[in-house]
Amino acid sequence: MKSNAENADAYREKYAQGYGLTVPDGHIIRVYKQIIVHQCQINGGRVLDFGTGNGTHLAWLRSQGKWDVHGVDISDISIGQAKALMPDAAANLHTVGKHPDLVGMFDQPFDLILANQVLYYVDNKELAYLADQFLRLLRPGGIFYASMMGVENFYYGLSEEQPGSDLRKVTLRGRLSETTFVNFKTREQMLADFRAFDKLHAGYYDTVIREDEGRTMHHFFVGRRP
Repeated sequence: MKSNAENADAYREKYAQGYGLTVPDGHIIRVYKQIIVHQCQINGGRVLDFGTGNGTHLAWLRSQGKWDVHGVDISDISIGQAKALMPDAAANLHTVGKHPDLVGMFDQPFDLILANQVLYYVDNKELAYLADQFLRLLRPGGIFYASMMGVENFYYGLSEEQPGSDLRKVTLRGRLSETTFVNFKTREQMLADFRAFDKLHAGYYDTVIREDEGRTMHHFFVGRRP
């Protein structure tokens, strides 16, 4: 759909202007330490970061365990930044299109797949396709993590329905000035989207940084390939 393509174009432009993390998200650190390492006893192997951005999370993972890192992103600019950050892993970092054949791209299974704050920019059809790709790419017992923007997020109040689309148009003005398209989810909808995985945890992270904006609510899912 057009909104999927518009999201991709806007994302590339943001990276061209200097967008991107320089330290890992706090929720990624907690999920990794508390669930992946402590509960699942996994602290190394092959990891795929879908929507890797500038590579910050992959670089942090390598500092924590023995990880063979792989990443894909729709932005060639962000992948270039990731390669500069991890030049020894540059061959494992790839730019992909809007409907990537990930299974055809990788010839070995992964122990961990991350999809942090990226899957809510695609419609339900593409989301189902990607979830199936992730399932097929994981080894049996491998771990999948994803986060989805909740309907409680303040973006939802700034959004409007788009006829014939699962994505709502979000118009931001003020501190941020941009238009994006988001596939908001309830907890139950997220669980249905990832039902092919055995659920380990379904949590959320939420803050209010500015009272004039509101909550930054995201649901997250951690599951295991059966």
